[in-house]
Amino acid sequence: MKSTIILFFLLVWSCPYLSSQPACNYLLGDYVEFTDTKPHDSNKKWDKLSTNVQFAWGSTDIRYPKLNIPTVSSNNH
Repeated sequence: MKSTIILFFLLVWSCPYLSSQPACNYLLGDYVEFTDTKPHDSNKKWDKLSTNVQFAWGSTDIRYPKLNIPTVSSNNH
């Protein structure tokens, strides 16, 4: 009985201590993305796009380049 009470107080005391620990600060530091050296669409091509907001659903199995203008077919469903 005495060991149960001691264990209970140790657990109660350790909860605030464990919750105050920094969570993965090494992952949240300054992130600098490398420059993409592959050829991509120029700013002139991007400026020619319409200013309307457009979005599309994509597949998780395809890697879409982020610096090229997407080639998607218009679909009104």
